[in-house]
Amino acid sequence: MNVIPCSIKTLKGLYDISGVEVGQHFYWQIGGLQVHAQVLITSWVVIAILLGSVILAVRNPQTIPTGGQNFFEYVLEFIRDLSKTQIGEEYGPWVPFIGTMFLFIFVSNWSGALLPWKIIQLPHGELAAPTNDINTTVALALLTSVAYFYAGLSKKGLGYFGKYIQPTPILLPINILEDFTKPLSLSFRLFGNILADELVVVVLVSLVPSVVPIPVMFLGLFTSGIQALIFATLAAAYIGESMEEDHMNVIPCSIKTLKGLYDISGVEVGQHFYWQIGGLQVHAQVLITSWVVIAILLGSVILAVRNPQTIPTGGQNFFEYVLEFIRDLSKTQIGEEYGPWVPFIGTMFLFIFVSNWSGALLPWKIIQLPHGELAAPTNDINTTVALALLTSVAYFYAGLSKKGLGYFGKYIQPTPILLPINILEDFTKPLSLSFRLFGNILADELVVVVLVSLVPSVVPIPVMFLGLFTSGIQALIFATLAAAYIGESMEGHH
Repeated sequence: MNVIPCSIKTLKGLYDISGVEVGQHFYWQIGGLQVHAQVLITSWVVIAILLGSVILAVRNPQTIPTGGQNFFEYVLEFIRDLSKTQIGEEYGPWVPFIGTMFLFIFVSNWSGALLPWKIIQLPHGELAAPTNDINTTVALALLTSVAYFYAGLSKKGLGYFGKYIQPTPILLPINILEDFTKPLSLSFRLFGNILADELVVVVLVSLVPSVVPIPVMFLGLFTSGIQALIFATLAAAYIGESMEEDHMNVIPCSIKTLKGLYDISGVEVGQHFYWQIGGLQVHAQVLITSWVVIAILLGSVILAVRNPQTIPTGGQNFFEYVLEFIRDLSKTQIGEEYGPWVPFIGTMFLFIFVSNWSGALLPWKIIQLPHGELAAPTNDINTTVALALLTSVAYFYAGLSKKGLGYFGKYIQPTPILLPINILEDFTKPLSLSFRLFGNILADELVVVVLVSLVPSVVPIPVMFLGLFTSGIQALIFATLAAAYIGESMEGHH
């Protein structure tokens, strides 16, 4: 087992998903159960805030609402409209569920920025937003899964399961897998964004406490509110989809719900520009920006080392430092057999790093296209899924090269009963990698666009700095996880 920096453990089947954590945690021992006290305490505080606010606001309801009552009626109207848009005319019974999800996540996210959790001392660990823990986000995602299964079964009875063989029984495995991708994508997206936001705030405030706090806090509040809206919208869309005849719903901003692994490439925002080459439709935007990134990387390396020196200086010195960093990262995660994997890990890290930075530093918008506009390659899920699948190929190759066909024995360890879960693990790895990277980069770019359009004279510099920092962290996380998965596949125990 390799240990990833900051104690973020690699996922080991669905059971060990609860082991993904940062730092020490505080637990209560209740009988034979170990209860995650940090999450319970902060969740109870959030629930108390919600219940207390509602009770205070509507303790004396008026025919013509004012103050708090007016605010909560507006929130209810907003949730009703969201539910109706996604679910359809039968939205009524689902408003309480969608509303509870939205409000709990919204207040939980905001509590991470507004409540002074750190002043409460615990024997181990420290308090933070409930959604800063993957146990919470997975629980919310599983509740959503239960909800859309219940909606479909209530509407169609056992005939609901006929969807798994539509439009052809050949797609049965993919259609079943779709019901795993939904909760996984919901939980990883929410957890990854909230955790990243809190880590960025902590680091920046510690570096420049007199400059950053206010704009960074505003940015965190905005993005955490967007995450609550996205979760509630997707939850409502999945419920609506399960009650439809054709099992397809469209989400605002053209973000399509995942329809099996094939349609994962359909997740997009706005219009896109395609080239028609023969019978193939090629995503021109991604190709153009990827070629630019590759050209930047190759050109920089060629210029830096065109006259190599025994004692490196300038660009050569910088690239040797980067190479040393990548070698150390690979050795930490893979072990003594890291050597052959340094080029792969380095390519992943540098491509993602430069791609992410290109979204903030390159003037993509000045290049006019017939449809859509250019953006960072990692702003498109096709790119992140391709990178994640390359990583999957790499760790399968590493395991097979080291152990031959005996590598597949891991699927029945420690018992053949776990065969389905062990197989599913190899689907969760690329899914988690791709959704984490895509979700964070897309969210960063949307936030920058919105904030700069609102307050162009104040926000650009700190927002750009924050975007560069977080996008660099995303490249490091992806490369670290890729190396960890390769190291894990080469170990004796899985």
